[in-house]
Amino acid sequence: MGPILYLDYDGVLHPSDVRITKAEPLRPRIYQNGRPTDRLLFENAPLLACILEAFPEVRISLATSWVRILGYEFAVQQLPPALRARVVGTIWQGSMLRFPPQRRHDAITGDAEERGGGRALASTGR
Repeated sequence: MGPILYLDYDGVLHPSDVRITKAEPLRPRIYQNGRPTDRLLFENAPLLACILEAFPEVRISLATSWVRILGYEFAVQQLPPALRARVVGTIWQGSMLRFPPQRRHDAITGDAEERGGGRALASTGR
């Protein structure tokens, strides 16, 4: 397998302050100054897709808490088709990181080793 991009959504594909409310559990929204905005989620996704066009061997593993909170399938479906086609998995298993201790770095390292020790790049927004 080629290089893997460990992709976080918040702070990478859109601003980092994204929240979910009990009133709208499947409608994450971008907040600014403590208030919800009408800014579009995934506003930077087309840019990432464009950049990755030059690197067709790069695959994506989801390192975003969207998987833990909203589920893997929901998280994948939020991506545009060009990025969705590159997704090979996630560092999450249900609500827990797949590789203990419970740090994202360790989960990314464990996932990279499990996938054959190839090259990995992590994008984290926080």
